[in-house]
Amino acid sequence: MFAGLCENCTMTEDAALPPVAPIARGSIRPLTVAISSRALFDLEASHRVFVDQGLEAYADYQVAHEDEILEPGVAFPLVEKLLHLNADDKRRVNVILLSHNSADTGLRIFRAIDHHGLDISQAAFTNGRSPYHYVTPFDADLFLSADPQDVTRALDSLSPGQRSVVSAISVEGRSISETARHLGMSETAVRVSLHRGLGAIAKRFGRS
Repeated sequence: MFAGLCENCTMTEDAALPPVAPIARGSIRPLTVAISSRALFDLEASHRVFVDQGLEAYADYQVAHEDEILEPGVAFPLVEKLLHLNADDKRRVNVILLSHNSADTGLRIFRAIDHHGLDISQAAFTNGRSPYHYVTPFDADLFLSADPQDVTRALDSLSPGQRSVVSAISVEGRSISETARHLGMSETAVRVSLHRGLGAIAKRFGRS
């Protein structure tokens, strides 16, 4: 059914996730980056349909517009640069696409991948579920999302103190010293909370 949509692509629907390939002894594990389709491509119009009208209308919209090539999204330049690290045929970065689509409405996504020449060969279609839930099963080191709810879920897993520090530095862009003044903490305490908070998020995503 999916032959020819994306050459050499592995497609996964719902919770049936592919096994992680074993790594040869002495080899370096590639950086695995999971990215939501909304961060990779400009899907704001279809996302509004999803929010306002639900999953069925969203799927119908994608099918109706499947011949329209998606434009790059906010994280597209970063992903393109990361994939260029594989230019000498050494696999240093592996990018996995996570999409709200169901597999049978993913044609538009794969056409955009092929059109833009992106070396992405794995994708998971979540049938409307948040892509956040698929970060750990794919053993991802990094998750790029344009959905504030995904960021909120990660922050909500932290203690109040860690959440305040991580939010101030990683979301608001404050420096260590600015965060210390803003929260009434010492700079050392800010560094400790930041380290522990980011470590807790990494652990939640399957990283130790």
